[in-house]
Amino acid sequence: MKHFIKTAIGAAAIALSAGAAQAVSLDDVVATGPEYFNGIVDLDYNLTFGPDAGSITDLVGPFPVGGNLSFDSLTDAFISSSLTVFDTDFSILFDGTVEDHSLSQDFGPGDDVLTLLLVRSFGGATPYAIATLTGDLDALGGFFAVGFAGDVNLTVTGAITPAIPLPASLPLLLAGIGGMGYVARRRKA
Repeated sequence: MKHFIKTAIGAAAIALSAGAAQAVSLDDVVATGPEYFNGIVDLDYNLTFGPDAGSITDLVGPFPVGGNLSFDSLTDAFISSSLTVFDTDFSILFDGTVEDHSLSQDFGPGDDVLTLLLVRSFGGATPYAIATLTGDLDALGGFFAVGFAGDVNLTVTGAITPAIPLPASLPLLLAGIGGMGYVARRRKA
């Protein structure tokens, strides 16, 4: 019985720790600030460039920004993609790699929105940032299918993962383990 209780406790610990190892998605974060960048940038996403298919640049504004975008259509994910926002003295305000994305296209002349979740690798007051690119991204017929070249509005805002509430099943699990321990102790006595 003692072995069974140790096994149950070990299995519960593994199950609880497995949830913490999962990747973060856009659904898991909340924009809280600070706003690292808000302005017009040049987005050049050209599929003929090869693996590093796109770039984001703005070396004219007061807060220069630069990044590379590489999208893998087989996995539906950005790979080796990053975005860096610099201060006026070119110190890094935020630097991060793309972890998740969402794209809202209207396949018409209206604004489309590409949202990127960035995981901080250097600088910044928050562990994550949300970069939002707004413009007519599907002007050529489809952003990921055809590409895009032109000016878009970019907003980069700090983000955090909100506190995760205690799962309802955890107290039941702990009560069950405690009950098994009580029964085992009672039988032993």
